[in-house]
Amino acid sequence: MTRVNNQPKQSKLPSDYRNVSSSHSHIRNNASRKNLTSNDEFVQTEYKIGIDAKVMNIYARVQEKENWCLAACIEMILHYHGLNNITQSEIVEAIKGNDYSNLSLIIQNLCNSKGLNLDIQIRRHHFQNTQEHAQLIRLELENNQPLIIDYYPDYGDSDTDYYNTEYAADYDYNTSDLRHAVVLEQAKIDFISDDRFTFRKLCIRDPDLYYYTDENRGRKIVKGKELEKMASCIVELLTINIIDMTKYGYN
Repeated sequence: MTRVNNQPKQSKLPSDYRNVSSSHSHIRNNASRKNLTSNDEFVQTEYKIGIDAKVMNIYARVQEKENWCLAACIEMILHYHGLNNITQSEIVEAIKGNDYSNLSLIIQNLCNSKGLNLDIQIRRHHFQNTQEHAQLIRLELENNQPLIIDYYPDYGDSDTDYYNTEYAADYDYNTSDLRHAVVLEQAKIDFISDDRFTFRKLCIRDPDLYYYTDENRGRKIVKGKELEKMASCIVELLTINIIDMTKYGYN
């Protein structure tokens, strides 16, 4: 339980760079800019944010069944926060037949059934490739908080457009298995100017049965054209915040 309510120090920018403002007005003013990927040629500086790969190697998990990717990702993040007695099968059973929009309450009730007095907030962010969500990813990773990317991967079926945004918006989690979930653990950011940054590459943990091995632990680097393609088919970001209520006098 040592990682519950994990509040590590924020990563520092390079000494020659001024911090980008994270105020809401700043985010709103830049929300129209596409900043997850960029073709800008002039990069002022770059730095890496997120969780060290050796740390995430400890918590990486492979999905136990073909459609259990989300459960595997939630398990990874719960284990990262020290909740090691929650299993994928328990997560799947807890979600089954329940309203996916109540995911926070579902997982919180599961944890509390194990005698853990926790406040769990799982926020679902309908993704748009804008400064607002680039900033969200950046702030989560700067605070060493892994997050879940829910997207349409390329299954190699040329007759199916998994990247169609209208199709993605109509997705029903309870009836479709086309989407795939991965954990985002680290990123490299390029700063272009004082108020503009973009992602050079992302480091994810893919729990897919056909990718994950004992050697790679599901670790995958996404960059270049692959990153652009992934950004075009992300449906949701899921952020998870866990607070141990016993620390605040709640038993």
